[in-house]
Amino acid sequence: MSRITLHLPETLHRHLTERAQKEGVSLQDYIVYSLTRMATTSDLTEQREAFGKLLTQYPQEQAEAALREILSSRE
Repeated sequence: MSRITLHLPETLHRHLTERAQKEGVSLQDYIVYSLTRMATTSDLTEQREAFGKLLTQYPQEQAEAALREILSSRE
């Protein structure tokens, strides 16, 4: 695991601390969770667009087969 030191404005620190407390997790866990969610959002958007494109390129049964093929290649 890597370590990083951040200098946060007090208002942001307070806001993050409050959010972490509401979620019942540590500040560190909340920040890691938030950064992970932000970092993976673009990946999910790209996947949705790719799947949507597949659905418009093929008839329904072919799209489902193509989707299954893509997903099985990721395993």
